[in-house]
Amino acid sequence: MTANSVFKLSFYLLLLTLFILPLPIGSNRPWAWSIFEILIAVISLLTVMTTPPKTLYAPFKHILPILVPIFLLQVWTIAQILPLGGGPISNDINQSEISLLKGLSYCLFIACCAWHLTDKNKVTTFCYTLISAAAFQALYATYLQYSGESHSPVLSMQLSNRATGSFVYANHLANYLLIGVSLTIGFLISQLTRKNKSANLKRQLMSVFDALLSSKWLIRVSIICIVVALILTRSRMGNAAFFVSLVATSLLALWLMKRPPRVLKWLVLSFIVLDIAIVGALFGIEKVKERVDSTSFQSETRDDVVALSIPLIQDEWLTGTGAGTFYTAFPQVHHYTIHGLYDHAHNEYIQFAVEYGVLPTLILGLMVLYCLYSAIRALKERRDSFYQGLAFGCIMAIIAMLMHIAVDFPLQAPATTVNFLAVLILAVICKTQTNQKQFSVK
Repeated sequence: MTANSVFKLSFYLLLLTLFILPLPIGSNRPWAWSIFEILIAVISLLTVMTTPPKTLYAPFKHILPILVPIFLLQVWTIAQILPLGGGPISNDINQSEISLLKGLSYCLFIACCAWHLTDKNKVTTFCYTLISAAAFQALYATYLQYSGESHSPVLSMQLSNRATGSFVYANHLANYLLIGVSLTIGFLISQLTRKNKSANLKRQLMSVFDALLSSKWLIRVSIICIVVALILTRSRMGNAAFFVSLVATSLLALWLMKRPPRVLKWLVLSFIVLDIAIVGALFGIEKVKERVDSTSFQSETRDDVVALSIPLIQDEWLTGTGAGTFYTAFPQVHHYTIHGLYDHAHNEYIQFAVEYGVLPTLILGLMVLYCLYSAIRALKERRDSFYQGLAFGCIMAIIAMLMHIAVDFPLQAPATTVNFLAVLILAVICKTQTNQKQFSVK
């Protein structure tokens, strides 16, 4: 095989990895995330072997604001593990070592994306893979909910009244679908034609029907399927984050875009009316409402976990307790004042601050805000409709994620973490990438 063929093979392996990552219970078990770590290592090796040395570092110029903070986090994790100053910082070296391997794999994933996502065609294929994986999860989750089975056909996981798909936890599926539906909506918007100002109402409505029923129908059906599955997860914040992020991003787009598609507002209205109102009524949006109504401060203990975790941050704000050690650190302040076992904080902001310290958490927060800013700039300044639509999807996904991680722990599952990293990478790409290929392998 030629170097070019091997390079293409590594790209297709990257796409395959993205698609299969959520299948083994969200890759949230040691054997499952080990498969991801091996695959991404092989992909990285094949890519480096077939990339000319003079172009090996060229793609990293724009992706460094993501790669550097993630890499520095792994350096800090090593410092937490090493016996510096008399003993290691980490309360559980084994868990920190596991987190380190995951983190290094995330760095390799970012690097592979930088090497491969060098032109619009590859970015489009990459987005199609993310959309297809989300649509597959949605169809699988919906099938399980209406199959009448008590256990899933894969790994025989027990099913409940909340859709989980191939994940163990319904809220992890909800977060995965949130990212998928955001990118799918953005992709559909990128396909809309820019009409001139003289277009009358009839032509605008025809454009809406074109977006809903023409060759773009498969994308539109994917959105409906993902929304159905999202509703079936009964996730309170998942569904709320979808609605809020959709409305907020739409208003932002109508305000910032220099030449927004004239049918954009009608298309967004169709999402709200068709997907949330009609589809939601058919597939149980009232069940989500019931969960919200039944939620009370007396029965909900996740806010207690957050409150009890604050002393850990105050005591270890500089060093943290060690990557992956919340399970070990939390019993120190638990005192059995709340019922149930909490191995995660159900708030990623709190958990990252507990495990890594305040400064690394702030750096990661700035990284995410930079990616959000890049997508907003692309939405405002890019004239290419593809990158504008991609920016819309990335903004929506980031807003939804920032909301969801305040009440849950989706970033503890490798499948959702990799998906979110993909969104951050795409957010930077839609701002910085030109329409020409940046480098090639010969």
